[in-house]
Amino acid sequence: MDKINYLRPSLVGHLTILSGVIALISYFQVAAGFNFHFELFSNPALIFETAGINTSLLKWSMITDIFGYYLLLLPLVIYMHLWMKDSFAWSPVINLSGIGYILIGSVGAAVLAVIWPMHIDQFASLTGQQQEISRMIFISITNIVVEGLWNLLDSILIAVWFLGIAIFLRSRYKAIANFTFTLSAVCFLDFLGNALAIKPLAEITVNIYLVLAPIWAIVMGFKIKYQRSDV
Repeated sequence: MDKINYLRPSLVGHLTILSGVIALISYFQVAAGFNFHFELFSNPALIFETAGINTSLLKWSMITDIFGYYLLLLPLVIYMHLWMKDSFAWSPVINLSGIGYILIGSVGAAVLAVIWPMHIDQFASLTGQQQEISRMIFISITNIVVEGLWNLLDSILIAVWFLGIAIFLRSRYKAIANFTFTLSAVCFLDFLGNALAIKPLAEITVNIYLVLAPIWAIVMGFKIKYQRSDV
């Protein structure tokens, strides 16, 4: 198969590094948007009683989330498939899981980019009954995205993707393979925490993932940027 020039390592590396940087910005933005009330991550119902919520930051945290944690990883998924396909039989399954993670996760972030500012900004102007309806819609959609799409379905998809990459890289780049395997284990535990309703486990593992995943992307980006192309 002819090489795909637009997936040369330097370009994929730069985009992957950029994804990690933007993801870290997104993580800071959402924390700042919640005025650093970290309990709101696990209990969104408290948001309407919390002072200092910045809806503009929350909106942009989700927009940067779309690119940082998701869409800018798409070239890496394609690149990894082209790299893995001739020597790793499970490459299609592994990298389709990566694509599924990206698409599902970015849709969830796009939904929250609209829902969060809209409901928070209009809440004070609503009547008592309208506020209760708005609160129920806000909490329901937030839980569907955060606990359902992100931390149940997406967590297992990204765990599979990380696991496949770790197995593929273990004979080539042992340190990165171990880092990737650790992230896979964290994501599996996040899935189990949500599936079994073990809230402390789910909260700890998702926060570990949110910090380590961007760092992993930056490390992978530099490794790919400076390696000789195998695709």
